[in-house]
Amino acid sequence: MGKTFWEDVERGALGESVVWNYLSSLDNIRSIIDVRKDKRYFNKEDVDFLVQTWKNDIYKIEIKTDFKAHETNNLFYEIKTLTDKGCFDRTKSDIIFYYIPQLNQILKVGVDRIRKYITNNSNNLKVINGGDYGTTGYLINIDMLEKSNVLKKIQL
Repeated sequence: MGKTFWEDVERGALGESVVWNYLSSLDNIRSIIDVRKDKRYFNKEDVDFLVQTWKNDIYKIEIKTDFKAHETNNLFYEIKTLTDKGCFDRTKSDIIFYYIPQLNQILKVGVDRIRKYITNNSNNLKVINGGDYGTTGYLINIDMLEKSNVLKKIQL
């Protein structure tokens, strides 16, 4: 985490830019709409981009930037914040992309898949304090999530 909320927002914008460029490079993507400043998506759905494929499928995308995953090999599954449900329970996104800058890697996480994983494995996961904003959640091994088909690693 950065020293202030606004530094964290700035750091998060890095991942948003990288994921935008990645999605723009894919042949099956028809359009990407940035809804980060649209209150319908930002406040109510926790969605950053709408992505339309050439098959006319539309996906809601959330972006996270993780500056610790390269050290821990864990993904932080936020259960709750001081004032709200955690991002995984709150988001209406279909996919969450985690950008790990130090590895120049993106983790593509299926939201339904990780929710199901948590439901099936929560008894085996330890709840931890997530840091500066009063968050709590689970640290989950990235390799285990990949083996369970919850996420896919994308090397840039």
